[in-house]
Amino acid sequence: MSVTVQSKSSAPAKVAPSSRQNHLYCEAPACSYAWAQDSIEDVENNARYVFVRIEGVPHVSYFCASCHAALTDDEKRNVPIFNDNLVNSVSLSRLERLDSYRVLLTNVKTYMLPLACIVLFLPILGPLLAFGGGRCRLPARLRELWPHLPKGHVGLTFFLLSTTYVGIALCFPFTSQCVFWGLLEGYSVLFSLVNILTHTNINGYVNVSDSLRRNRNPFIQLQYAMFRALCSGGVPVLGLLELLLLISAPPLATVVYSSSKRLTDPTDLNALSLLDSTTQEPIDPSFLPGVFVSRPIQRRIVGIMGWRRFTLLLGLVASVAINGLLTASWVGGVIPSFDFVVPGAYALVSSPANAMYGMSGELAARSCASTTIGLSTTSSVVWNLGFEPAPTVDVGLPLVTLFFSNHESVPVPFTVETAWNIQLVNQSGSHATFYPLPKEAYFSLRANFDGDCTAVRALRPVATVYYATSSLQMYVAAQTLDVSMVFFPVFLLLKQIAQCGVFSICIGGLSGRIWALWIKFDSISSVGLYPHFGTTPLQVDLGCRTNLIAWMAVRRSVIGATHLFTSFVKPLLSLALVQLAIAFGGLLVYALTGTAPMPTYFLLVLAVVSSISTLVFLYPLSEAMEIQANHGDMLREVQLQHLLKKGANDTDDGVGDLLAVYVDIVDNHDDRITFWGTETSKEKLQGLVVTLASGLSFIGSKTVQYEWSTLNPYYDYVGNNIPHL
Repeated sequence: MSVTVQSKSSAPAKVAPSSRQNHLYCEAPACSYAWAQDSIEDVENNARYVFVRIEGVPHVSYFCASCHAALTDDEKRNVPIFNDNLVNSVSLSRLERLDSYRVLLTNVKTYMLPLACIVLFLPILGPLLAFGGGRCRLPARLRELWPHLPKGHVGLTFFLLSTTYVGIALCFPFTSQCVFWGLLEGYSVLFSLVNILTHTNINGYVNVSDSLRRNRNPFIQLQYAMFRALCSGGVPVLGLLELLLLISAPPLATVVYSSSKRLTDPTDLNALSLLDSTTQEPIDPSFLPGVFVSRPIQRRIVGIMGWRRFTLLLGLVASVAINGLLTASWVGGVIPSFDFVVPGAYALVSSPANAMYGMSGELAARSCASTTIGLSTTSSVVWNLGFEPAPTVDVGLPLVTLFFSNHESVPVPFTVETAWNIQLVNQSGSHATFYPLPKEAYFSLRANFDGDCTAVRALRPVATVYYATSSLQMYVAAQTLDVSMVFFPVFLLLKQIAQCGVFSICIGGLSGRIWALWIKFDSISSVGLYPHFGTTPLQVDLGCRTNLIAWMAVRRSVIGATHLFTSFVKPLLSLALVQLAIAFGGLLVYALTGTAPMPTYFLLVLAVVSSISTLVFLYPLSEAMEIQANHGDMLREVQLQHLLKKGANDTDDGVGDLLAVYVDIVDNHDDRITFWGTETSKEKLQGLVVTLASGLSFIGSKTVQYEWSTLNPYYDYVGNNIPHL
């Protein structure tokens, strides 16, 4: 395993920082084992770059000059791994990024509603705010926000969103499809508003990528302009990546330190100290923040999360692919002739295949008896006839009109005397109408024909099939693909797939960070603290008052860091839960009533699949909260050990009382992640899964009768034909 060292002047252009990358951080433990690490001073002369492969993955490590000179090549391969050096694109330190994110949160809470009014009513409010004639009569928030807004961004967002909604109103044949896509575009509206605030420098907020505007490279400027255009309304979910850059790149130790300063009772983590339980000597204070960045703990996280992370990723890819495939069908209105490929879906809504049955038959042997009266000859015969395929409820039980044609293809008159294995409805002249019976592929009838047996034997039975209503399968088979009308729905589909994917990646990345944060913190008590390049951890005895106080102080800061991450995750997961509740509730109502409009029923199925692809990331949150909740049992174990020691030594420095207080805090007053007032836990998640599985099983066991949803009257305005149902 080779290690290549380069100075800034000789580093490749794709790795070497540009002039605006002033904040690079040394990855050596001597510098990185810190709560608030300072960036490398004088990057031009002191920064060093080491190219290594870590478990087969290329990585660039950054060092200050002193650490680079002091470390061996093997040590350089085992330093903590930082990603923020690689994604650093502006002159913002780690703490400044976190502070900027908090300001953005405040701005979103304060200005989201005023901004929504400005964007949605831009043709009215824009001139009033721009020219000032009626500005004094407008709300103060609108007047306060307007000068700071990127006007071009706002105008482009209004144009793209309004154009999208007009396209939705014109391009889908069913009203329910318009409502479905309109609600999905509600996410785009939300993300577009957040994107505007992300680029609105107000109240001290600084955007991480605005400096790209000032880059003199025309290629970078073009890329950034295209990205901004997409975020304005094309694919606005991409703008979440800019927010993610603020809080996902800094090391967890920095996030914990920043959060400690925002607590109601701020904690100075740099002032905390720990004692070695064996020697009673102070432990190096850098080891405590080191637990959040050290490589041994990172390997422990990989061992715990490895296969689970892969399973979640596999589930995410599968759900996004399935969601895209189902949405592309006629149900989503994207490709009208593409079938809904869920096995048994049509049987669930009692939609027969409405097959166009074929018929064949012949005279029964020795069944013809001719009677001649004067010049007239009449023959009484038995015809044995059969359907292809065999009639069933699923295939369809249509009204069949039967007639017999001669060699000139002219129907001849006949009179039915008796019929077997069919439900005869009417017979007159040259036609007989009847319904086939389920699972009766063959039937017979005795009838009288004009002519002798030879003439009757030459007749050919012909059947015409009539269905009272068009089945779903017949509707899909009758659709034609108008290429000109597919472009916009396909754009919406690709946008939805991108939205679902980026949406889930953002939530999954931060949910995994929350889980990793609690695993690292839990390692303080369960594993210990690792020296800079040591492989044997130093145990932390929480029975020591100093260690216990420090542990609890860090825990409070970890909870604060969790709040910082959940401020991003929680709203998105809450929206997915609302979507699941509405879609799942609608399916239950239709299952209980026994009737369902189409394609509304299948659109609710799509909504359930779409929400599940996001809600799978409740699992890492539940694992994190499981670790947090288990601290109560862990402290009780420490309390028991302390009581045993106290009985032996008869000494107490107040640790027992302190443990009792901490146990009560963890058990009864701990701050957990909640959704709609319900704490996140593995038990609650299991209950949700069981409830969902039971509900879906119930829905799948209930066959409903379908009726067609309301047609979209605007669909015909762009040259489309309203579908015949």
